[in-house]
Amino acid sequence: MDKQQLRFLPVILILLTGGCGFYHANSDSNSATQAIDQATLSKNQLAYGDVQYIFNNSCVSCHSSASPSAGIATDNYNSVKANLSLISSAIANQVMPPKSGNPLSLLELQIIAKWVAQGAPQFASSSGGGGGVPTPTPASGTITASYQSISKNVLLPSCSGCHSNFSTYSSVKANISSIQDALLISKYMPPSGALPAAQLQAISDWIAAGSPQN
Repeated sequence: MDKQQLRFLPVILILLTGGCGFYHANSDSNSATQAIDQATLSKNQLAYGDVQYIFNNSCVSCHSSASPSAGIATDNYNSVKANLSLISSAIANQVMPPKSGNPLSLLELQIIAKWVAQGAPQFASSSGGGGGVPTPTPASGTITASYQSISKNVLLPSCSGCHSNFSTYSSVKANISSIQDALLISKYMPPSGALPAAQLQAISDWIAAGSPQN
């Protein structure tokens, strides 16, 4: 652990223990989301993509680039990295997210803590170091027909690089017809080629169910 990581050691210890024994049973109660988070936590090396969905679900509504509360945006890596000390401290001390918002689960706290302990890299590193080689983070776990799973396994790694507005449920819901056409009907997105059959089926089933935020 280098000097930068040592600065965050007290915060990391608090996060790893669930905020001194306190945490919300938010997504831990959802078995599908819990399985995805557990798969993420079991990775040897985490990257920004592994924590981005957590910030999107619980922080971006107030801390976006367009409207950064307290001057902190959590919808892009550079801002998160620059404000990592404040963000980590706020989470560890239960200041954020607010109790009226979307609280973090114990697994989500542990994912953030592990990422911070590894140096908060933007990309996963094949060597396990903190800097990271710019390679895509592989999708974790089996994809299911739920927003959480589709966001983490498809929208964030395959779409949000160009479509940053797809980082929140409200934006995805508002553009669901365009997404359906681009991914399922015309299949002109993503530019690298059509998605795997399992991902397409999960998206199709989710949209058929009314594209709920679950």
